[in-house]
Amino acid sequence: MATSSESPAREQGSMTSAIVVGAVTVLALLGIAQGVSIAARAATDATWVVSVPVRVTPSLPDDMPQTGLIVDETATMERMPTAPGGGLMMWLEHADPLTARLAAAPGWIAWLTAGVVVLLLLPVVRSTSSGRPFAAGNAGRVTATALTVAAGWALATALPVLAARRAVERELGNVPAAWFEPRLELQWWPVAFAGALVVLALAVRHGTKVVADTDALA
Repeated sequence: MATSSESPAREQGSMTSAIVVGAVTVLALLGIAQGVSIAARAATDATWVVSVPVRVTPSLPDDMPQTGLIVDETATMERMPTAPGGGLMMWLEHADPLTARLAAAPGWIAWLTAGVVVLLLLPVVRSTSSGRPFAAGNAGRVTATALTVAAGWALATALPVLAARRAVERELGNVPAAWFEPRLELQWWPVAFAGALVVLALAVRHGTKVVADTDALA
C-alpha cells in the first residue's frame, strides 16, 4: 500500500526534475547562442563601438591636457592621464572585424563559458541531489568545468590586449602611436573560482575512490 501511494509522488517529482533540467539546459544553450551572436555582431555591425585598454608611454609630452582627446573620427580617448603608464580606454568605431571581435571578447567569452559551465555541472547537480555525489564521471566533469573557466579567463584577458595592439599600431591621425601601448587588465575572481572547482574535483575524486573501494569490500 505504501508503495502505491508513494509512486505518484515519486513520478511527479521525477517529472518536475525533468522540467527543471530541460529549462536549465535551454538557458545554457541560449547563453552559448548569445555569445556567438555577440562575437558575430562585433565583426559585422557597422555601428558597433568597442573599447580597448591602453596606457600612455613616456613618449607622451608633459604638456598634454588631462581632458579628453579626439584622435580621429574613429578613435576617441576616454581620458588622458598625464603620468606615463596611466590607464585609459580607446573607443573604436567602425573597427575592422578582427579587432572588433577581439575587443568584445570579454562579453562573448563570458556567455560561452557560462553556458558550457552550466551544461557540465548539470549532471553533477542532478546526481548529487539524488544522493549520489560520487557518481562515476562527476570528478571529471568538475575538472572539465575548472579548465573551462580557466581557459575562458585567459582568453578574455589576452584577446583585448591583442585588439589594443592592433589599434595602437594603426594610423591614429595626428596622434603618434608611440604615445600609447596595450594595457593588461586582470580580473582574479575567475581564477579563484577555477581553483575552488579544482579543490572540489579532488574531493569528489577521492570520495569516488572511497565508494568504489567500499563497494569492492562489500
